[in-house]
Amino acid sequence: MIDMNTIIAKNIHAIMQKQNKKQNELVQALDISQDAVSQILNGTHTFNLEELKAISQFLGIEVKRIVDISPGQSSDNAISRAFMGKVTTDSARDTLDIVETLSDMIVYHKRIRQNGVAMMQPWGDD
Repeated sequence: MIDMNTIIAKNIHAIMQKQNKKQNELVQALDISQDAVSQILNGTHTFNLEELKAISQFLGIEVKRIVDISPGQSSDNAISRAFMGKVTTDSARDTLDIVETLSDMIVYHKRIRQNGVAMMQPWGDD
């Protein structure tokens, strides 16, 4: 099982390698301990948005590149779970499943509406 923290860690590590940046530079840029950077890069750290923004600024990239789930990377944890840490109770797991279902329904109905609006537009001679 690959979770979102692991995906983020791999993305950060890969970008740092491409840019020839070292862990100690990340320590200095974020003003955190070496242990904290190690947790970030090995996927055991649960990220918040402020940390992701700081890391993206250090790397000179957009946050979306850090959280990108590339084709071929499977994730048993949905994006909605990424910043919630490890879910340990059945009740919390059930609640997250409901949230994911509702989110999927919202996206589905948004697309249906967009398609309906587009279909109502006059057809032109293109």
